[in-house]
Amino acid sequence: MNSVGINCTYDKLESDLSELLPRKRFRHTIGVAYTCAALAMRYGVSIERAMAAGYFHDIAKYMSSSEILEKCKELSVDFTKEEEEHPQLLHGKLGAFLAKRDYGLEDEEILRAIMYHTTGYMDMNTLDKILFVADYIEPNRKNFDDLDKIRKAAFEDLDKAVVLKIESVISYLRGKDANCYIDKLTMETYIFFKGNLSS
Repeated sequence: MNSVGINCTYDKLESDLSELLPRKRFRHTIGVAYTCAALAMRYGVSIERAMAAGYFHDIAKYMSSSEILEKCKELSVDFTKEEEEHPQLLHGKLGAFLAKRDYGLEDEEILRAIMYHTTGYMDMNTLDKILFVADYIEPNRKNFDDLDKIRKAAFEDLDKAVVLKIESVISYLRGKDANCYIDKLTMETYIFFKGNLSS
């Protein structure tokens, strides 16, 4: 039993993920796990728990969006109407389910961080914010406008990094399509943390 309660070592988990995920997604996952560890050291969170969140966050990403939706239906994973219409948002929920079912992960905080790592949610705790930001700034990310700024903020003010990440995502999506879908939960997260920075 691993120290965070999963039923294998991290070496075995990495081996499993390398076989399950496409090569680029696997490299991203390892990058996120180690970025989570670095941020955990900075903010006094358990390194093991942060790394577990990073390892598992994209465990369902080997499937297409339609396959993820069908798998959620098959496994009775709850989803909203918005998630059904935009099933790419569901890989966090399915990933948390698979981490619990296949690896025995019972830590509710880690599972919640995995569930919401794409959208965020209002009043995220430090572990949630670490995974939310690490997913965006890990070393394998190709450079884009504001990446260095967000990386710097991540180690200075995690709430500010959350806001900058969401602003960057919205700017990117709207640059591709001015009428693109922005998840309601993401916007609520943005308003919440932006308000905290202003107060």
